[in-house]
Amino acid sequence: MKVKEQYHGWVIELVSHPNGYSFHCWTAQERIGITDRQLYSSLDQALTIAKKRADLETMRWALTRFLDDACLHYKLNLDEMIALEASILEFVAAAFREDSAMPSSTEVHMLQATCELFCAYKNTTSKLQVVRITNISGWYFEKVVFPQEQLLFEALPEAELEIYTGTAWGATLVEKICCSQLKACIFE
Repeated sequence: MKVKEQYHGWVIELVSHPNGYSFHCWTAQERIGITDRQLYSSLDQALTIAKKRADLETMRWALTRFLDDACLHYKLNLDEMIALEASILEFVAAAFREDSAMPSSTEVHMLQATCELFCAYKNTTSKLQVVRITNISGWYFEKVVFPQEQLLFEALPEAELEIYTGTAWGATLVEKICCSQLKACIFE
């Protein structure tokens, strides 16, 4: 099974495997593509890592373009240019490795036994929202959802998604939705 999501000019495709999830990312123009063969224990973890990787690649791409201009304008020599590019690539690789540690196999097994539903929620307002699931004992879920952003996550069918709209004074509970009503569109 596959799930696709748009994210800041990237298409993120999450792929389900028997032991977890992997992802593929590519820009809308298909000029840059990323494939991660590591398996993550949950759909949410794979999506978080995919977004981080897309952000890092966007940053790397922008810095590389900046360096190309800097080479022309600031008269960098070839050795300086190569050293700067290597430094950027090393930073991106280190930042990605830091956030993508593989969970233990126990976590993967527990996930498969408990989470049965892929859910999607979209913030259609112009305000920042915080969504939470608090009605399931021993299970905590909380995410910030920006205006017009879609959130993909896993949950039990009986879980309730609480939606809070943020203001300068705090957050106000505006709606509760049963996760069984938020079933995501899955692409086979």
